[in-house]
Amino acid sequence: MEDRLAALQGHTPPSQASRPVHQPPDHRTQTEKANDLISQLSEEVAIDNRYEPDSTSQGVTGTDGPLNNLNKEEGGALDENLDDLQRDAKQLEAEKSRLLTEAMEELKKEKVGQGQVLQMAKRLALLKGQDPDKSRSHLP
Repeated sequence: MEDRLAALQGHTPPSQASRPVHQPPDHRTQTEKANDLISQLSEEVAIDNRYEPDSTSQGVTGTDGPLNNLNKEEGGALDENLDDLQRDAKQLEAEKSRLLTEAMEELKKEKVGQGQVLQMAKRLALLKGQDPDKSRSHLP
């Protein structure tokens, strides 16, 4: 009955409509995602340059401006888009550097924490009257 109603209304019948496809979760790190975005942007710039190699001239015949100039005012230059891309790339690079610095600090803290756990395990072994070097083999 739903198929008939959809046909009368000019819609695709529910039995023929495409069903949602499961998309697995993205397990990439923020750094990998940022690097992928940067490469995607550089590929888009390369495509723009391929179709409009003389991007510095304002009077290109046959087009009103760059191919991806959808959000700019009419007559905007490709240089403005490149400046935006370069600024975005610099921001992404700064974010990547900040994240890497934070990750290094966390790793240093973790390493110090592991050293402290090892020292406590040695002290505990000494207090129990055991050899501290033998008790180390049980630690991860």
